[in-house]
Parts: sequence; structure tokens; C-alpha cells
Amino acid sequence: MINKLILFDVDDTIIDHSTSKSTIPKETITAIKGLKEKGYHVGIASGRSNSHIKHIMEILDLNISVSFGGHVVTIENKEIYKKYLDIDETNRLIKQLYKTIYPVVCINQDHIYIKDLTGRVKKEMYKKENTIEGEEHVLEITPIDKLDLEKREYLSMMIFTPKVKKQASYKKLDFSPWGKLGYEVYSKGISKYSGIQVLAKALNISMDNVYAFGDNYNDIHMLKHVKNSVAVGNGVKEVKEVASYVSPTITEGGILTACIDLGLLEGGYE
Repeated sequence: MINKLILFDVDDTIIDHSTSKSTIPKETITAIKGLKEKGYHVGIASGRSNSHIKHIMEILDLNISVSFGGHVVTIENKEIYKKYLDIDETNRLIKQLYKTIYPVVCINQDHIYIKDLTGRVKKEMYKKENTIEGEEHVLEITPIDKLDLEKREYLSMMIFTPKVKKQASYKKLDFSPWGKLGYEVYSKGISKYSGIQVLAKALNISMDNVYAFGDNYNDIHMLKHVKNSVAVGNGVKEVKEVASYVSPTITEGGILTACIDLGLLEGGYE
């Protein structure tokens, strides 16, 4: 059997946030269990931190991941790759936005730092990070603190501004649009896709045998470059435009359907 690497985004790909109580659909659990029984390498590729995917990985019995949007890669829950955002350029960017109305979110392993004058981002973060059963709330995992101008090493950053002044002057950062809301900030050349490349190389798996599932703006680069890419039906239209396959929604058993249609699993699952 040819070995394969299959990676899933978390929010609205594995976890269904469409109702008041977030859940992992039973069809998704069945699909991931079936993939593991096949002997495939199955894991998560997420913009979340390691702390915020830990419980999901435990539920699904997974031990490989790309987290922080590609800045951290783990195998058997041990880091094999980590790259922080450039400390000087992120500090310069924070200073640029610090006295504006625009929110900024910066995350490392232990804390989430927010500049959020209206409290709207914090409210939306709690809403989006709606927990599944047994999962600690974001505040208990990584406390939310007020962002200041102290230099820190961050692994993730999001800025809610329509444009970045002198964007080209940031030589060590990439700015990935999040729809019309703002940008996710990455180290130059880092993305979920680059993290997947690190994983595939470490596991000695050809990129032709890598499969990636996603739904949102931070999945576009990954789905555009992974040959076997799946956009779930509830995803934004931009991911559907670049993916090689569009599944039904996750509430319609989209993950399981995709795995069967792509030949990763046989039919007959209930």
C-alpha cells in the first residue's frame, strides 16, 4: 500500500460551529478512524495554537500536526519545526497600528495578546472558539492579555486593517488577506503548505500522496498547492475555486463522502 498523509483544518472542517453547541460530526469521526485503520498518516493543519488543538487531537487519536498556520510542526506530539515571526518587524507593525482604531491579535504558546478598543474581536474570538465537550475554554488554556509595545516572539498574528502602510518594507513578513477583514501575518515563506512540506519530508511521503481539507481564507494557499485538495461545502467561495474537489458540507457528512469519492476509503460506512 502506498502511504498517504491526510491533513484537516479544524474550525468548520472538523468541528461544526453552525449550532450553539460545537460538535465533531459522527461521519467525520468515522472517516478519520477509517483512515487511521488504513495505516495512513492523519493529522491536523490549523491556524490554531498547539494548546487549542490538543483536545481535538486526543479525541481523534491523532499525533501529527501543523499549527500556528505553519510556524510549528509536530510528529508524535514532538516539535520537529518551529519558526517565530520576526521580532523587530512585528514590533514595528504593532507600533504602526497601536494608535489606530484597528484591532491586532498576537499569539504565542502561552498567551493571546489583543489590542481591541471595542471588545468586538474578543467577543468574536470566544464565539468562534466555541468549545466542544471536554475542551477547556480558550481563556483557561491561554490567557488573553492587553497588547503592549514590549518586544515578544509571536507564532501567530492577525491585524484587522484594510491595508498595511509600506507593506513592501516588511522583508521578513507575508500578509495573507482574510477576506475583507484584514490580514494574517506569517513569516516570509511560511504557510500551512510549507508546514505540510516539512511533514511530508520527515515522513518520507511524496507530495503527490498528500491530501488536505479546509474551508477558509487561511486554507487557500494550502489547497491551491496541494494536488489532492478538498474544500468542504460550507467553506468560503475562494477555497472552492482553488481546490481540486469540493465536498458536501460537514453537516451533510462531507468529510466522509470526500474520503470515499477520492478512493481513500471504501463505501458502506454508516
